[in-house]
Amino acid sequence: MKLKYTAAMLSMMLLNCLNNTQQITGGSTNTTNAEVSGKIVHQNSSRAGNTLVFLIPADYAPIDSVSEDVAVLKDTTDSTGKYSFKNVSAGDYSLEAVHIVQKTRFYISIPDVDSSYSDSTRLDTLKPAVKITVQVPDSLDSGFVYLAGTVGCVSKVEGKTVVIDSVAQGRYPQICFIRNNSDAPVRIYKNVNISASGSLMISEYMAWKKMAKVSINTTSDGADISENLIGFPLLVRLDSKNFDFSVAKTDGGDLRFSKADCSPLNYQIESWNKGGSNAAVWVKIDTVYGNDSDQFIYMYWGNNSAAGLSNSGLVFDTARGFQGVWHMDGDGVKNINDATVNNYDGTLINVPVSVTGIIGDAYEFDGQSQYIQIKQSADSKLNFPENSYYTLSAWAYLDTLDTLYNTILGKGWLQYQMEKLQMHHWEFTEYKNGTGWEITSSAAESGIWTLVTGVRKGKNQYLYVNGICTDSVTEIWPLKRSFDDSYDVTIGNLLGDIVDRSYYFDGKIDEVRIIDRACSPDWIKLCYRNQVMNSSVVSIVKQ
Repeated sequence: MKLKYTAAMLSMMLLNCLNNTQQITGGSTNTTNAEVSGKIVHQNSSRAGNTLVFLIPADYAPIDSVSEDVAVLKDTTDSTGKYSFKNVSAGDYSLEAVHIVQKTRFYISIPDVDSSYSDSTRLDTLKPAVKITVQVPDSLDSGFVYLAGTVGCVSKVEGKTVVIDSVAQGRYPQICFIRNNSDAPVRIYKNVNISASGSLMISEYMAWKKMAKVSINTTSDGADISENLIGFPLLVRLDSKNFDFSVAKTDGGDLRFSKADCSPLNYQIESWNKGGSNAAVWVKIDTVYGNDSDQFIYMYWGNNSAAGLSNSGLVFDTARGFQGVWHMDGDGVKNINDATVNNYDGTLINVPVSVTGIIGDAYEFDGQSQYIQIKQSADSKLNFPENSYYTLSAWAYLDTLDTLYNTILGKGWLQYQMEKLQMHHWEFTEYKNGTGWEITSSAAESGIWTLVTGVRKGKNQYLYVNGICTDSVTEIWPLKRSFDDSYDVTIGNLLGDIVDRSYYFDGKIDEVRIIDRACSPDWIKLCYRNQVMNSSVVSIVKQ
């Protein structure tokens, strides 16, 4: 099978165009008295002579084996910009025109041409052509995508998208797919309005009014990582500068994300404040490429008919190790929600206060009696034996640098924990049976949000502060007690038969995670660089 009009063939047609009407492909001779005529002008209203004009049946496919018997008529405008097609057969048509020199174009559909049809007063304007990228449904391959009723707007399918260059602006009744054989065409989009010069994406998101390009920068100016990271939950912050909240639904239910090829991406809306014009959204990226500033995804909004698809379990995937993720965005009365499908929801003990966090909401603890308990978690996927592979992570804000222990996250005082020591240090600890605690530590600050991350990798242990490894040499604090995994996970306190000290946290905690793998240094750095305020990793440009 061959395409009827390639770019080279169209160029030859332009060079050899005639001033009289010609039939340039086969077709019926069942004509009527109908006449399709008019004038074409440039955008400055000057007459567009020497313009090639096609009158094309609306169902015409620019592929030989499909359209051998469909008549396409051609004319060239005179010095006044006039063209004329007489004795036209009844049917639905489109007009497509291209200026031979400037390559400006126009397109319009003309339905219901019959014997009484006559419109010699048409006046159409040539405009710059558009390059379109068309998303192809996954079920369609090994064929061609084309704009029905055009002579050359066709492209071979070789992936999830096809690019068609030099498309006239206008409203197209349908974009179709056809296989290499004689199968019937399949309509994949209808009533597509192409109204802007430059480039345009045609996809399942055409019903959305707004679109933005979300760029991901992992070069030294952004995340400064070199590793490719799989299944990364990317934080996208929205505000009045990069997002038009007035067009979106009240709850953000019409929000969508896709890859560059328009394949959908899973996402979770953590917070949405339409009145305050701010939101925090997590988007699962299949692969974040290291040392790259060209990667991007698309964001769409502005479709009142769209149902919400926010799904935290698909973003924080247990298959990628996320066994407990708490955005600290619960009801402020009784519970906080686990973002994973494990549903390890937390219970508020003495009700810490819900406040604004570094990402959406957080909880503030009084340092005396308030904490969160993940009940029934003692024997769960959050229970790691000694020398396992796992990662603990949380944003912490100390109100003061006191001389007390301040627990961020832990599972009993004789298993694992992440806290602020009485010596003003952050600490990540795993207890060793009959020996004591293996500790990695680093200086702490108060009055500032800090991302604290502990990584256990077999017998190795690492503490990261704000994405940087600050300690990887363990120190033993001796205690001849047995390893004890019988306690639940807690946030803001530590459980156990502790009689000589308090472990309550005094300050705010946000975005707590427990992952059953040892996250890499680049993963941890990207988490910090992406989540910190005024991040340079993500940039949003409305299209």
